[in-house]
Amino acid sequence: MLIRPATAADMAAVARIYDHYVLHTAITFDTEPKPVTEWEAGFARDVADGPYQFLVADVDGQVAAYAHTGQFHIRCAYWTSIFVSVYCAPERTGMGLGPALYRTLFGEVLPGTAFHKVYAGVTQPNEASVKLHERFGFVREGLFAEVGQKFGQWHDVAWYARGLGG
Repeated sequence: MLIRPATAADMAAVARIYDHYVLHTAITFDTEPKPVTEWEAGFARDVADGPYQFLVADVDGQVAAYAHTGQFHIRCAYWTSIFVSVYCAPERTGMGLGPALYRTLFGEVLPGTAFHKVYAGVTQPNEASVKLHERFGFVREGLFAEVGQKFGQWHDVAWYARGLGG
């Protein structure tokens, strides 16, 4: 496994991974897959030309998982707060890819940036994601009850946060 910065060429694989979760789970509240062109535009804007990070876990030359940061909120005073997401290809879960991405992100990439706090929203229930975030120092700061509706059901989102020292 190789953890490396994502490139624009990785966005098709990223879209395939994400599409699985859009179509089959409530882990994300997107209800329709995003076109690859949307992933490419976001990567160019937010990562290549912006302050955010995007890592992939490469296994045997294939993108098997990814983690990325992004804007937490559009209002200017929130600029030092970011969100983080991590997704693994469904056939690659349980291989330690999420922790490997987070070790690199929090141990090597984010230290020294101006960011102060990172947030993760975890649709409930999702014990694997809760354990991952708590392992990396996230603390649950709140719960938005019945904040999203997908597949005919209401879903809660627990919000986790950790400091970055920026």
